[in-house]
Amino acid sequence: MSLNSDTRSDWPSTGPKKNETGKHSGRVLLAVAAPGNRLRLMEILESHFTVQAVTDGSREMLEFDLAVVDIEGLQKWRAALVAAKRRGEPIFLPVMLVLGKDKLHHRIQQDSEVVDAFVITPTNTVELVERACILLRARRMALEQSDRLAYIINHDAVTGLANRPLFEDRLQIALAALSREDKKVFLAVIHVPMDMVMGSLGTLGLDAAARAFSSWLRSWLGDDIEPARLTTNDWGIIFRTGTSVESMMTQARKIHGLRDRTLHVGQEEIRLPPRVGIAIWPDDSEDVPGLIGAAMAAAGQANGTDGEPAFYSPSAQEKALWHIRTENELSKAVDDGELELWFQPKIRLADRVVIGAEALVRWRRPSGELVSPGEFIPVAEKSDLILKISRWVLDQAFRVLSNWRDWKPDFVMAINITPADVGMPDFIDRVDDLRIRYGVLPENLEFELTETMLCEVAKVVLERLRELRAKGGRIAVDDFGTGYSSLSYLQELPVDVLKIDKSFIDRIPDEHDGVGIVEAIISLAHHFHLGLVAEGVEYESQADFLQSRGVDNVQGYYFARPMPAAEFVRWMKW
Repeated sequence: MSLNSDTRSDWPSTGPKKNETGKHSGRVLLAVAAPGNRLRLMEILESHFTVQAVTDGSREMLEFDLAVVDIEGLQKWRAALVAAKRRGEPIFLPVMLVLGKDKLHHRIQQDSEVVDAFVITPTNTVELVERACILLRARRMALEQSDRLAYIINHDAVTGLANRPLFEDRLQIALAALSREDKKVFLAVIHVPMDMVMGSLGTLGLDAAARAFSSWLRSWLGDDIEPARLTTNDWGIIFRTGTSVESMMTQARKIHGLRDRTLHVGQEEIRLPPRVGIAIWPDDSEDVPGLIGAAMAAAGQANGTDGEPAFYSPSAQEKALWHIRTENELSKAVDDGELELWFQPKIRLADRVVIGAEALVRWRRPSGELVSPGEFIPVAEKSDLILKISRWVLDQAFRVLSNWRDWKPDFVMAINITPADVGMPDFIDRVDDLRIRYGVLPENLEFELTETMLCEVAKVVLERLRELRAKGGRIAVDDFGTGYSSLSYLQELPVDVLKIDKSFIDRIPDEHDGVGIVEAIISLAHHFHLGLVAEGVEYESQADFLQSRGVDNVQGYYFARPMPAAEFVRWMKW
């Protein structure tokens, strides 16, 4: 084969990017057997590219972005070229064959597995360089697309943080490096209630909140620790090797401090109280999935108010399995009609007359066994089941109330709701539709939210509560006194009634401290002109004490336990 070439020095108009040496980027490998041909090709290509030649003594094929071969070279190094292309799959790794025109048809068919392009001899310099540039540009684009695809696969699309697969790879590398050392690795999972944001601000709000939280987290952790987003609600961090328990606890507590910070999401200001769970390698698990699962289980156990992270333990795993089973069974129970609505009377202390009732959901298994609300309500609240259950409770409570109003027109039904319920765009319309369908007046309705829930809601939820209140419904704060340290927020919340938590009622009238707390809550309610309901009254002495201090209404076993609708009617003697 002769390489007599055109000596024109025109530079082609297309080609790969140039590097700092002025040459076009990309490594060109000459796998040319004939020394004379190899020398001539080197002279043509080395002015424009970084070129290396494979020689007869080479044991391994050099790394390259484009291989230029002749027929003899292809025969000699064919296996190595095929292996290099396969190692690089699916990324394009081009091979260009230089051959005579008389060999073209036969060689292209025979070598289609290896050869991607060809140049006919005698070789035209411009054509050779042009073809090399085109192939290198295609190679570069394939690499860039591969890098982009790898980024997409390994990063969260919303926050740009590493996703769970990449986080697992990083954790695996960290553990492998310490496999022979007597050191521990702390892994933290940070759970943030993003479902609450989704319910009130929708998908765009959820994404904006995730970005805001991720930005804050990266800023706080600095360059030494790279967080990852593991799920919609969970972020993960791997503490540096050698981090002390004290240092780790300090950082975890500061992360928890975000509950006191306000994040701006669009026009809203929200708070996202995080819970931090810690797992320790190799104590809690020796493998990556187990360690992450342990940290997630610990985060589920963390107390959202005391600022302490939770550490994983075997009992946490048992509880997690129980939670999964209960959630599955509860989902089936909702679909199969195993839920019942019970009612606990609300008594006016002044004349001991029933003025209303609180609607309470109960779960009765097909066996007749009643599942404690303390078991299944927390499970429902951590999943979408709470929305499904709340819709059912609303419908049933309105239906029952429509009948009972015939016997007692001023009867007030108290219904428990959550911020997730109120955050649904159709919540107000749904309440209005139920009122119209069942002929219920707004003054017959009281909606209860726990104190902790009210303190964590977004502005849009507060606005809907105000709208609900403006239409005549009352808003009550359940479990008052157990969930928040500052009471100034009462001036801003749309609240009509405070319900004193049972834990305080249990301590009156005999315990001095209990009496002081209850009297303080009563004074606060009177100051803000709010109604009062005492929960969990079990003794006459408690009822007498509360009446003497100006409490309006009470609930508790002293007067009546919760009961099904039919039993409630018999108890009322309607």
